[in-house]
Amino acid sequence: MKHATGQSTYEVMNKRHMQELHIFTVEGLFPAGGLPLFVHSGGSSVWEHDVCIRKRNCGDFFVEIITAGNLVLVQDGREYLIEPRMVFLNRLGADLTYQVGPAGFVHKRFVGIKGTMLESILAAFGIDKCDVCRISKPGALVSLLRRAFRLIRQRDPGAFLQLAALAYEVLLRVAFDMVGPKYPTLIRHAIEYLHMNINREVSIRELSQAVGLSTAHLYRLFAEHVHETPMELFTKARMDHAATLLAQTGISIKEITSRVGYEEPSYFCKVFRKTMGCAPGAYRARMQGTANAGDSGG
Repeated sequence: MKHATGQSTYEVMNKRHMQELHIFTVEGLFPAGGLPLFVHSGGSSVWEHDVCIRKRNCGDFFVEIITAGNLVLVQDGREYLIEPRMVFLNRLGADLTYQVGPAGFVHKRFVGIKGTMLESILAAFGIDKCDVCRISKPGALVSLLRRAFRLIRQRDPGAFLQLAALAYEVLLRVAFDMVGPKYPTLIRHAIEYLHMNINREVSIRELSQAVGLSTAHLYRLFAEHVHETPMELFTKARMDHAATLLAQTGISIKEITSRVGYEEPSYFCKVFRKTMGCAPGAYRARMQGTANAGDSGG
């Protein structure tokens, strides 16, 4: 199923398994065409199984956050696994495909943002070419997205000032985590490279070459700004990903070992225990037991 908006193309590859989609827009609500920035649409969705959506020359800009499960995003040829606490941007003019990840389901919230100054503001914030980041305060961002959704759903013509303010606040919060002021550009590139290659071993030499720095210089920058080595950060990222797979899927520990780039399950289990404080099996039992208890409580 294809939809065209202007010159962009939007294709739902398998709508049969799209379980829930709630989206409202401000079309016809107020004359918003001249506003410099505003939230144009908002919603939430739940996907299961093999939902896959493809967009070509994306005509709209969206901020989306995963609240449960995971999603595989390919945007302009770069592939990411998006998990809870992570935000991704559907960039203007991008070619992208996203589909349910290895968890087998995904829950997400999103807002669409428009305005005469959108492109300038994205460039000013330094996120016009960004794709993905792990958000430091996901609850606060989800609250903003929910508030925007409620305002749009109420169809109040007087809400446009609030929707304009919300658009700016959403972009500002995302920009803070995506581009700083926490880390210099080269460190952000190094961290992004590690997250993009979380499913395999990456050596410090390879990472140094990828960002154009000597190994010694890279270590100095991480010591100064991150306060841990690149490989320590990489190990934590791999264990975080393993923890998500343990909590949200039933795939074997052997398979998880492979998906986070380890060859021996025994060594993976040793690293997981050291990083997370318990063995993978115990972590899965605790997390899935908590989830089942929460479900039984309604």
